[in-house]
Amino acid sequence: MNSDILPTSAAAGFTGLIKTMSDRAVDSTLVIVGVSSTIDGLVSKYASIERAIKQIELPRMTQVELSDIIGNAENKLAVSFDRRS
Repeated sequence: MNSDILPTSAAAGFTGLIKTMSDRAVDSTLVIVGVSSTIDGLVSKYASIERAIKQIELPRMTQVELSDIIGNAENKLAVSFDRRS
């Protein structure tokens, strides 16, 4: 949890929630999205929750995939984005 984006108090509360859910075996799924080479880079300050989370590594999207997302958004929203940006 990046303290540049999420205040420390909020990150600590979120971490507490994950730990409590794990300790009480709550049947649930939380999706945490972040950018880092490993899960350690995202939750290094909160080692106590590492056993409660599973890392799913995703490869970088290709330029074609990114263009498809923009094209789909343009079609759905009836707008046009400047491709030079």
